[in-house]
Amino acid sequence: MSLYPLYLVNFINALGFSIVIPYLVFWATDFGGSPALYGALGATYAGFQLLGAPMLGTASDYYGRKKILFLSQLGTLISWIGILFALLSPRTLLGQFESDWLGRVELTLPLILLVVARAFDGLTAGNISIANAYLSDVSSEKDKSKNFGRMSAASSLGFIIGPSIAGLLEKDVWATYMAMGVSMVGLFCIVGFLKELKPSHIKKNPCGQEVKRQLGAEVRDCNDKIHHGFFDIIKDRSILQMFFLYFVIYLAFNLFYSTFPLMAKNNLEWTSKQIGFFFSVMGACLVIVQFFVLPKAGEQFSQKSLLVIGALCLATSKFLLLFESQFIWLMPVMFAMGNGILWPSFLAILSSYGTPEDQGSIQGYGSSFGSSASIIGLLLGSILFAQYGSMIYIGAALMFILVALLSLRVNLKVKTAQDIIA
Repeated sequence: MSLYPLYLVNFINALGFSIVIPYLVFWATDFGGSPALYGALGATYAGFQLLGAPMLGTASDYYGRKKILFLSQLGTLISWIGILFALLSPRTLLGQFESDWLGRVELTLPLILLVVARAFDGLTAGNISIANAYLSDVSSEKDKSKNFGRMSAASSLGFIIGPSIAGLLEKDVWATYMAMGVSMVGLFCIVGFLKELKPSHIKKNPCGQEVKRQLGAEVRDCNDKIHHGFFDIIKDRSILQMFFLYFVIYLAFNLFYSTFPLMAKNNLEWTSKQIGFFFSVMGACLVIVQFFVLPKAGEQFSQKSLLVIGALCLATSKFLLLFESQFIWLMPVMFAMGNGILWPSFLAILSSYGTPEDQGSIQGYGSSFGSSASIIGLLLGSILFAQYGSMIYIGAALMFILVALLSLRVNLKVKTAQDIIA
């Protein structure tokens, strides 16, 4: 089966999302908020993703990946329409308040529309976890790391082009129109080019009547063992450990994502165009690593070793941020080296656990752990940055060192359906 339609969908998602990244920190303040509200906007998205991703992932196990991926992509399109309304709405003051951690916030009509749009996008943002489950369904154990690397590279390519387009378009309204356009292309690609996989849970009796007669087992019992809920899944300590790593990795990532635009805007005095160029350089480095470095590294090192190496590279990239402008352009190289090696390897290992029938649920619950970490990182990041500046990157670096240490204990045993059901 050709995986290029799936890669294309991930490329389009990343392209549409990254087009507006350079504007988010400016929207947070221009619409009546404060710099700390930038993190709160990200946490709104992550909070609703925490609710939506497991439901969509499990639904994809029952009803098919393609159908739920389409609904998720449609939700993204609707959210961009909401952002467009926010940009075009008059700055009508509806109220205001002041708090210790958000500062003074004016509740304007555009700000409220922006929050609602981000919340809706988060609620329907199961496309990444569903795409991961789809890729796991169609990949052999030998090809998983390579295929996840290519899908990550497709996303990284979107992150190269998106901020570059934003810099060329200059106006945020035009960038939002472009994001809506690429979301519509994503819907077309899902409908026209992505093949539907047979839903894992459609069968009422996966054990079969003959097995029932031979073993004297109730069909209900067999189904219960295959339809794993959250507490059933985390009985496997290896999966629980991977979920914890998911949380720590995302927490460290979001301490960076929630604060770097603030550092660039306030400390380095960059414009939205310069911020977009920085993320484009980072994306270009990621593509190089995932297309050329990861396949060679995969031949020489185990996936566990790649987790350790990637985490140490990411820790180094965070230490470089302590020097701000001195090593600012070395940071994307180290970040790309670490992220490009660590994340595809992590996803390949996670996808090897559980049964094929549970992949949507496992990826969805994993995404929820990431969303929980995102909420904390995005909220705390902007607050801590206001207090400690770039010193907070010491915390992010220490988290990646913790990931490296915990990765040494990762169990690489591949779980089969028989292992789980036994």
